[in-house]
Amino acid sequence: MLDLQTMSDEISSLVSVWLVDGGTNILYAGLVLIFGFWFARHFTRLVRISLNKYNVDPLQAGFLATIIRYGIVISVLLIAASKLGINITSLIAVFGAAALAIGLAVKDNLSNFSSGMLLVFFRPFTKGDFVEVSNATGTVEATNLFSTVLNTTDNKKVFIPNSLVMSSIITNYSANPTRRLDLTIGIDYSDDVVTAKKTLLRVLEQHPVVRSTPEPIVAVEALADSSVNLTMRAWVPTPKYLSTKFELLEESKNALTENGVSIPFPQLDVHMSKDQ
Repeated sequence: MLDLQTMSDEISSLVSVWLVDGGTNILYAGLVLIFGFWFARHFTRLVRISLNKYNVDPLQAGFLATIIRYGIVISVLLIAASKLGINITSLIAVFGAAALAIGLAVKDNLSNFSSGMLLVFFRPFTKGDFVEVSNATGTVEATNLFSTVLNTTDNKKVFIPNSLVMSSIITNYSANPTRRLDLTIGIDYSDDVVTAKKTLLRVLEQHPVVRSTPEPIVAVEALADSSVNLTMRAWVPTPKYLSTKFELLEESKNALTENGVSIPFPQLDVHMSKDQ
């Protein structure tokens, strides 16, 4: 009976020691996780602020901050595991093997990640640029680890895999400070072409946004089926391209009407003959 009592006391003592040590380790690990996640979030925010202060491209700043945050989180998880008595060396080896297996299984994601790095550092576009990529057109919001995000003009969000972006033709409408604006306006065959040209040229020259260099021009583009087509060509600031296009169309219509020049509807002449 005494032996059993002694054994019971020893087991109770061991359990108490294990609970105290284990509870302490669990507490330490929990504190490491809480502080580590808090530090990752706030340190990443400071990195973004610092990079923006030194005029680093927003896409580069966001991409680097994301990588740093994930690096801190992984380090915190390893430290917490060591506090729980887990062998870090073995854990890293297991993670490495798992990463290799996962990498082979999701090689497309690895391709997206590497393409994302190329996009960020070669910068074919930056945040806020209006681009056309892989049949999608919109304003660049971000380049994440695996995808590029566009906001379309009708307020849709499009996610394009980075590898697809890199392999596609990228048209950046915001890259240059000015763009050439071309408008085609048809006039009736019975109207005076010289009067129409002078009227449209005056519209271009009087518009406050149209650049004087290169000089705006108006020329006959084609003798179409129902009209004489005139081309209006001018250079405008890129951010004002769309609004200027709408304004010039309206002003051209009003100016032509005031000067007696008409814009015809599609017409078809039908000649009928009577069989003898």
